[in-house]
Amino acid sequence: MMLHWLRDPLAVLTRLRRQLAPGGVLLFATLGPDCFAEWRTVLSTEGLRSGMPHLPEMTCVVEEEHVTPDKDSLSFLRRMQAVGGLHPRDGYVPLTAGELRRAIRATNFRFGGRVTWHIVYGRLQRA
Repeated sequence: MMLHWLRDPLAVLTRLRRQLAPGGVLLFATLGPDCFAEWRTVLSTEGLRSGMPHLPEMTCVVEEEHVTPDKDSLSFLRRMQAVGGLHPRDGYVPLTAGELRRAIRATNFRFGGRVTWHIVYGRLQRA
């Protein structure tokens, strides 16, 4: 699961598909466009900057799921840090400590601290 860290994941998938042998298949998992909707909503409504990358729709998705593995928004941020998922998009200026606390409080208040992961599973095949 690393496509979301790339500048142009669709272009990478297109290149990988061309590299497959005829009849070859590439299966992948990545973050979907609805990932972290609660966190993104809070940042937007609070007027705070978001460093989240753009996650495009993909036509090759064969299955998807929505999961909420963390007990609250602080646990979500700690998980993101632990897995190296806090790499923002280019040009992002990080939130101040006060802004981050405000976003955590707002997420806890509005969504009970839930932050949902939207995981998509895709299948590419070369004809």
